[in-house]
Amino acid sequence: MIARVLCMALLAVVVSASGATAQGRKPAKPKTAYEICIEKARMVDRAMAICGNEETARRDRQVNAVYKQLLAKSEEPAKSFLVKSQRDYLAFRESRCDYFAAEWGGTEAYLLASDCSSRMTEERLKELNEFWEIVRDREPAR
Repeated sequence: MIARVLCMALLAVVVSASGATAQGRKPAKPKTAYEICIEKARMVDRAMAICGNEETARRDRQVNAVYKQLLAKSEEPAKSFLVKSQRDYLAFRESRCDYFAAEWGGTEAYLLASDCSSRMTEERLKELNEFWEIVRDREPAR
């Protein structure tokens, strides 16, 4: 039930953000792959969880790309801390999101764990992008 409420809230935000041009709003931007997937899932928990897992995988690829850029620009000791922080983040994400699956059980658990992973990955991506803004103009590390 909680998972469905979360998904409905997300879908409501997406729909309201897509606004109509006839009412003087900006043209609707194209739907993301995640939004299309959620619509096709038709409120089926497992199908929505698959959408979330696919979104997490897309974000993971983005995280990995920025992480590799940061590694290339970083020198010791910062490089070691970056590697450790990434390992710690991955372990924390896994254990935190596994908690949802263990606590709630059933098909809702998949959706909650998937949503947890997706949200945490988005937060990590924002954080790594902030780090990138700081170091991007540096010469690559030797």
